[in-house]
Amino acid sequence: MIKKKKPFKFTFKVFIRIVVFLIIFVLILFCVSSSISKKEKNSDYSDYQDKYEASILGEQTVANIYEQIPPHIKEPIENISQNSAIIYVEEKIQEIKEQGSSFISNQMKEIKKAILKAFFQNINKSIENTYDNMVNEIDKE
Repeated sequence: MIKKKKPFKFTFKVFIRIVVFLIIFVLILFCVSSSISKKEKNSDYSDYQDKYEASILGEQTVANIYEQIPPHIKEPIENISQNSAIIYVEEKIQEIKEQGSSFISNQMKEIKKAILKAFFQNINKSIENTYDNMVNEIDKE
């Protein structure tokens, strides 16, 4: 059951649909452009705020706050790099980095080997086929 296509007629209804579509499209573009400009203005203000205004904490800096921490809390923070769990994680990270650098080169070698193997297998098959064809021709004669 094939339906016949109706010929296109440009009617008033089609014209209204196009106008509505264009109005919606323009509104979306306007909203997007205004949100982008707002983001740019906000980022400009944050740069200005970071450079010229005092921090949220007022005159205190991180160093001043750290100095006010009691010694029994400072000690674990200072010795965190000597913790066995931290040392284990750092060693694992280093091991993964070392393996990652050699992984790509190992994969490249494996790919090259696979390509060469497939290439030589194809050559070998074509030589065998050629030899078999020659033997069959000789047998026919």
